[in-house]
Amino acid sequence: MSSLKLGTVYQFSTSLPILEGLATVGKFDGKHASLACATLGHRVTIHDSTPQDADAPSVRALNVNKEVTALVAGSFDKAQNDALVIGSATTISAYNVEKNSDLFYKENSDGVFSATMGQFGGESLLFVGGSCNTFALDSEGNEKYWGVTGANVSSLALVNGWRVGNSEAQTRLISGSEDNELRCFDGTETTTIATEGDKVIRLAAAPKGGRFAYALANGTIGVYEQNERQWRIKAKARPTSFAFVDVDFDGVPELVCTWSDGTVEIRRDIAGGQGDILFKDQFGSPATAVVAADYRGDGRVLPMVCTYDGEVRGLATMESTMEELAENKEKMLLESLIQEKQQLQFDLKNLESQVALQKAQKAKDPATPADTNPPPNSVMLNANTSVKLRLRPMSETKSIDLCITASDGAVIRGALVTGELIFPAGSDSAFFHAETPQPTLSCPICLDKDVGTELTLSVLVGSPLSDVYQVHDLKFRLPRFSMHVPVQELPRIPTGFVTARISERSGRYHAWLATCFNATTQPDTDFRACFVCLRDRSGLEVSASSNNGGEFTVRCDNMQTCGDIIQDLGAFLGLKELESVADFPNEFETFQHVLQRVEEYNNVRMKLTAEIADSTQMVKALVIKAEDARILNDMRNMKKMYGSLYEVNRELMGEYLKRSNNHNELLAALKEVNTMIQKAGQLRLGQAKQRLINECRSAIKANNIHSLFHIIKTGKTA
Repeated sequence: MSSLKLGTVYQFSTSLPILEGLATVGKFDGKHASLACATLGHRVTIHDSTPQDADAPSVRALNVNKEVTALVAGSFDKAQNDALVIGSATTISAYNVEKNSDLFYKENSDGVFSATMGQFGGESLLFVGGSCNTFALDSEGNEKYWGVTGANVSSLALVNGWRVGNSEAQTRLISGSEDNELRCFDGTETTTIATEGDKVIRLAAAPKGGRFAYALANGTIGVYEQNERQWRIKAKARPTSFAFVDVDFDGVPELVCTWSDGTVEIRRDIAGGQGDILFKDQFGSPATAVVAADYRGDGRVLPMVCTYDGEVRGLATMESTMEELAENKEKMLLESLIQEKQQLQFDLKNLESQVALQKAQKAKDPATPADTNPPPNSVMLNANTSVKLRLRPMSETKSIDLCITASDGAVIRGALVTGELIFPAGSDSAFFHAETPQPTLSCPICLDKDVGTELTLSVLVGSPLSDVYQVHDLKFRLPRFSMHVPVQELPRIPTGFVTARISERSGRYHAWLATCFNATTQPDTDFRACFVCLRDRSGLEVSASSNNGGEFTVRCDNMQTCGDIIQDLGAFLGLKELESVADFPNEFETFQHVLQRVEEYNNVRMKLTAEIADSTQMVKALVIKAEDARILNDMRNMKKMYGSLYEVNRELMGEYLKRSNNHNELLAALKEVNTMIQKAGQLRLGQAKQRLINECRSAIKANNIHSLFHIIKTGKTA
């Protein structure tokens, strides 16, 4: 039930549709707030809250001539006006609205999917999310940082108040990508915060406290405080935008959410809260964006909700009378009492049913003492009945079975299993049951990636003749590498490997293995274990020796799996820095072909650009000649020029289609390049990881392929 009363305090229309998530507010004249939003026709509209000229229109339009993929406003220098940053599929530009000029304009073949601005490391930077990478630019468009991710970066946010131990609060860059991962960048290293159940499509940072909100493509929204998720909810509609705004001016910002079905919600965001709804309204068209701004210049920051039909509303709390406050309080109290009554009635009905069953059982066998265990065919269940869990690999189905077993002759009617990232279609839970209840129930789980998660189970246990059953609530930790089945020896030793120097006791390796694999080893033996993956039957070997002061080796032809193992072991042992040497012949051979394709696509791109430039000059010449012929009333030559112009235009359209297809192919190849760098970085920790990423970037810019492969293998330049 809504506990806030909000109303529209100002309203206007841009007269043009506002695209989803592409709205921002900035002071482009240095004084007054203006709303900039992307619209149809590759344009950006700017609405001025206070036009400098009374006769000037309040809405202006900028022709971008490219599809807008990112839009953000901010200042590179506090003494300057805010700049409007516009991202497209191939470019990123910072635009001075008042001077009608570009601060900088950069081509970016990796694409632009998201952007944010703010203070980071003592200077104001623009952060851009591209295809498997993020980079930062200064006021002149110079690159200050470049890093890799596992997929397209769909959202970015700068989070303030991030603390590590007793250190001072700092700013962190949070990225959300299409591989479902949330990552944190601290200036020197990128770490994964969490892997969610679907693509991360939106991020929003709270003003302080290290809190930020996230939204997924499956309708989930939630809030993290640094690395810990505080709450989340899931809806049928798709979240389009959100912002933190202190709506009731109590010093604690609320989360304002907009949805694709036109719903606008305000949710409470406090420590230990569950995102309770404080306000909810329904708009006539999809709500596409919400921004927090002092748009009227009265010192109050309010949520501005934008809709697809171009309507913009500013929302603010309305004063309530004492009678309304008392009525709301009574309604909330009544609702809680009704819920409590329903729960008590349900509990009473269950107790009455159990008493009736006990009486019926006693009537059948009055000689049975009350304190003895019930017979196997009884409707009663032994009070000491327990439920045990174990994992069983299934090679035939390429899955693992979570086996649930009940003791004392009890049977399992069904089990509700809840866990993240293990069920298809973005679902977090599944219900398993057998046609005929048995003492053991198997729940098949098929994992596409190596993920570890905490499973919550609600198991329905009862006797064979009873229709009343107990609910056993259990927790089970699913090991991250549970899809790898232990074997004595591998039929073929993998050619790919990574070796790192780690000085650690053998017992620590055995303890790590027990936590992340569905296997155990003897601590008093040398550390070596072999596994076969259920997904593709590939081999995996992990071992450790005392050579060279201690070496840890992973042999596997899958570079991603080796990186995951290095990262997991590093987290378990608490390692901050780790260098390694690696070689993956199969993947490196494929990567060599990818680099050749990139070079070919770049050559074709330059050739097509030159040809299109020549054709463009020809078009200009034909237009002038046709116009001259028209002025001279030379209809014959005019028709001839326009006919030639038609043919050249057709050729231009064909060349543009070729260029578009070549760009898509180039983008896909560059994505593979960034993915390889990201996988190579996963084989290291700390400064070694960031150093490898930076050196790989430099080698690619210099087109030094030999050096690139040497860096990936050794982590050092040749």
